[in-house]
Amino acid sequence: MDEAQCQAIREDLGLDKPLVTQYLVYMGGVLTGDWGTTIISKRDRVDGASGRGFR
Repeated sequence: MDEAQCQAIREDLGLDKPLVTQYLVYMGGVLTGDWGTTIISKRDRVDGASGRGFR
């Protein structure tokens, strides 16, 4: 994986933003019920958790 691909992944995940911004975006999502998507399946996190249950 070259540097351009790594940078694209960082931008896609929001890791290129300051830590405080990442935290505020995360907390805003949690408070509104948006837990984001899984990295592997690209499905909504809530759908994945409810589909398998919390074990």
